[in-house]
Amino acid sequence: MELDSWKWIYKCKFFDVDSTDDGLHFKVNHRSHGLHAFNNLVKISGVESDVPETKLTADYDNTSLSDISVVAASNFATFEGVGVGTTNYGYAILGDEIISYTGVANGSITGVTTRGIDNTVQSSHSSGDIIRKYEFSGVSLRRINKQHDMNSPAVTVPNDKDLDFYHIKVDMNSDGTDRSGGTLPDRFFSSTKRGGGSNVTATQNVQFETITPNVQTLTPPGTNIGGRVRTISATSVDGSEQSFVDQGFVDVSLDDQNHFETPRMVASKVNEDRQLSDLPGNKSLTFEFLMTSESR
Repeated sequence: MELDSWKWIYKCKFFDVDSTDDGLHFKVNHRSHGLHAFNNLVKISGVESDVPETKLTADYDNTSLSDISVVAASNFATFEGVGVGTTNYGYAILGDEIISYTGVANGSITGVTTRGIDNTVQSSHSSGDIIRKYEFSGVSLRRINKQHDMNSPAVTVPNDKDLDFYHIKVDMNSDGTDRSGGTLPDRFFSSTKRGGGSNVTATQNVQFETITPNVQTLTPPGTNIGGRVRTISATSVDGSEQSFVDQGFVDVSLDDQNHFETPRMVASKVNEDRQLSDLPGNKSLTFEFLMTSESR
């Protein structure tokens, strides 16, 4: 777990696709995620393709839109179960860069249309670099490695979330060709399987009911220092409490445990930005030091 500007990130290795329900849900195994309320956002990244990799047979410049020569191109001929073309773009990940394409011919990926998709870095690639179709269990990874809204009633499935896991429903009409009732057949995960990668991350909230400040202070004679903290509410794992409600400031001891009667949390950055626009800096936790001195 790493902290980046109040954005808590959890590194996990596995997630599960469950096609026994409606074929559109995947289960994220995420310890103590703190995402128990349905008005949460979660941003997932790093889930890897389950399609066998191949390699470039020639260098590919960072500005090029020419054909990409590869060892084996057959896996790229379809995307999400339909042949690629101008009405059904294929997506591939070359190094860390996502590209779109429209065809396969003569051992090459052809019709490259866009590079650096989804804010990936457009860069040069060398012969021998790995390229893979950007798909997992027959569904585009652009629909998985993204920010998900957990507020949709459609996300709910039986036993949908607990302390260490939750389910997400993929949106089949965004981040690529519409596969939820458009001109192409509806698309679902093709099989029940486990996936993930070596660097899968997901944003999370960190819940707490006790806070113990770790602050070193120096108080000369005639001076005093105190503290107070502003928190937001959280939802317990089996509870009905409302999340993201401002609890205001309360005084706290700087050298002892401070207990709260209800769950509180430090929210992820994506949740702070959406839910806490009325708070200074959109921050879910604010600590103030109050310094006083005697008049002389």
